[in-house]
Amino acid sequence: MDPIHLKIEAPTPHDFETPIQTIITAAIQPTNALPAKDAALALDTGYVDYIKNPGMDPAGVLTCFWELINSFASQIPYESPAQEKLVAIVQELAGVTSKQTILNQKLWRNVPYFASEFPQSWEAVSPDATDDEKKRRFVNLQAYAARVLGLGLVPLEMYAIWALSDVAEGVMLPVRGSPDVVSADPSDVDQLPFKAAAAGVWILYAAHALYGRDEAIGGTQGGPLWMLSKVERRKLRRKFRGTQGLCLDRWLLWKQQFGAIRDCGLADADTRTLAGNVVETMDRVEGHS
Repeated sequence: MDPIHLKIEAPTPHDFETPIQTIITAAIQPTNALPAKDAALALDTGYVDYIKNPGMDPAGVLTCFWELINSFASQIPYESPAQEKLVAIVQELAGVTSKQTILNQKLWRNVPYFASEFPQSWEAVSPDATDDEKKRRFVNLQAYAARVLGLGLVPLEMYAIWALSDVAEGVMLPVRGSPDVVSADPSDVDQLPFKAAAAGVWILYAAHALYGRDEAIGGTQGGPLWMLSKVERRKLRRKFRGTQGLCLDRWLLWKQQFGAIRDCGLADADTRTLAGNVVETMDRVEGHS
């Protein structure tokens, strides 16, 4: 396997970014990689030393730190073992007992500022319809975030639901001279391969963190199949009511729709295979609960 090369993409990078790049690069290589724990300790030392410089804002530096790590995550193909190694570093960081405190707690406890910076990383790689490279990076970022959620490090469920509702909760189809209609047909989903991949990785890497929960999560109203009116529910013979958050009915809707993608003759082979893997993962998680 070829060595992994990471790029610092900020137009005016901070002085601490190159040392971080060096540490992360050494820890994600296919052979002779720096152990994740050693990388985490080196990152802690580098951060603490850097903020001792005059005029440093510890919170601002930490935000830039996560921005850089998230940028690296988007550069690593999600199927690559290198992404697992990157997430292992984040996991080790969460366990480092640092001398530095921030937000009145030990520096890395609960991975501070990760969740507050993630929306900026999300927006930075959100692709235009024709930008294939940004689509690949967006999927990589979703997989990385899903792995982080799956380890219980940061509550990122909202992003999982956003991605899943984009492909597995139906679409509205305009009808000339009549009200729009709700479609459950995967072939009606715009950019199906991209959206299926971006959503599927949340199930592949964080299904156990999403299943079996019944709780409200704000900002997750979802797609038209989930938000059906009584008339539409009756017409489509569906029972989904449209609560925000996680629940068994919503899980079953996602599973049903990924099953439809798997069986969709108009979907490409890679998308059908991924959808099949998603359904198998959901079955496996249900069986282990």
